[in-house]
Amino acid sequence: MKYTAKDVSKIMNINRETLRYYEKLDLLSPEIDEKNGYRYYDDWDLNYIGECKHFRSLGFNIQEIKEIFQNDNLRDFTEKMEEKQQTYLNQLKFYEMLVKKNASDIEKLKNISTSLSFCQITETNQRYFVPNRKNFDFSCSFEKQSVLNEMMDFYPFIDATIYITRNEYEDKKETFSWGFSITAELAKAFSISTDSMTSLPAQKAIHCVVDAGERGNLNYTLFAPITAYMEEKICKFPEIFMEISLPE
Repeated sequence: MKYTAKDVSKIMNINRETLRYYEKLDLLSPEIDEKNGYRYYDDWDLNYIGECKHFRSLGFNIQEIKEIFQNDNLRDFTEKMEEKQQTYLNQLKFYEMLVKKNASDIEKLKNISTSLSFCQITETNQRYFVPNRKNFDFSCSFEKQSVLNEMMDFYPFIDATIYITRNEYEDKKETFSWGFSITAELAKAFSISTDSMTSLPAQKAIHCVVDAGERGNLNYTLFAPITAYMEEKICKFPEIFMEISLPE
């Protein structure tokens, strides 16, 4: 059987631009009528198009597919399929963790209206923090660029974090660090190196949801509910606040 480009486009659900691209890559070899320039494809061409679609669905790009078709032996192809299998497993772990985190985020969103400005003692998980800038000075990020790049590969699991030391908080100095953090559990799950990150240990903490309002409105007045909570509760339960510490 011979098929025109129009026939192939309809049968294989493929546009003519892609057909020409496959031809340019020597994946297809249509017969060209010298009189009218029409291209005619045979059953093998349709088979190759089907195989291209198959491998594209497995995550191979067109250059990899060409390599498989034209150069790979059985061993080469098997190794590539094994590499893909590991990719699938990594993606599976990624999305399993993402489903878990997203469920937690959804629950937090549902409770925002009732938890706004409400303070309570919670247990925090160990986290690792990487500064991106000190106020608006980004020079600190240059030293950590490789670490930040690695973290960005897992951006759905990264939290934007403001790191305020005890002195900054007490003196209301707006010189704190802005950056990103990830829980120790997730860093371990994704094999992210934490050697050059700042470890924030698991401990008791005061949890509060605040409304930052308009752009550029982040300042110490937002922490007023936390300060008031500490002043009220520290007299009644001093032993609790012995276990809550801001970084020096």
